[in-house]
Amino acid sequence: ATGVRVIVVDNTNVQPWQFERYTAAAWRAGYRVREEVVGAFDAASAAAYAARCVHGVGLDKILATQQQWQPGP
Repeated sequence: ATGVRVIVVDNTNVQPWQFERYTAAAWRAGYRVREEVVGAFDAASAAAYAARCVHGVGLDKILATQQQWQPGP
C-alpha cells in the first residue's frame, strides 16, 4: 500500500461473492476498502444505460442484472 492512495476496481460484480477476492487482496495489502455505487437501480436509469452502452448489452440484461444486485459487507 506504499505510495498508492486509491485503487478502483471497475467491473460488473453485483453480488459480494463476486468481488470478495478483490476486497481480500486489498485488506492483505493494507488498504481500507469502501464500496461506492455509481448510478441508480430504476427502469429509467436502466434505459439510459442501455442507450449509451457500446458493448451490446441490452435493456433486458441490464434490468436482470439490477435485480441481482446486493450491497457489499
